[in-house]
Amino acid sequence: NFKNKESYKKFVLDNADYQKELDNIKHLTFD
Repeated sequence: NFKNKESYKKFVLDNADYQKELDNIKHLTFD
């Protein structure tokens, strides 16, 4: 549960960055 919208937004943005990093690693590994 998120106490407010700011913490939820931070969670979403951090998670999006994490997904981008995973994609970058996949490209580096498999290309």
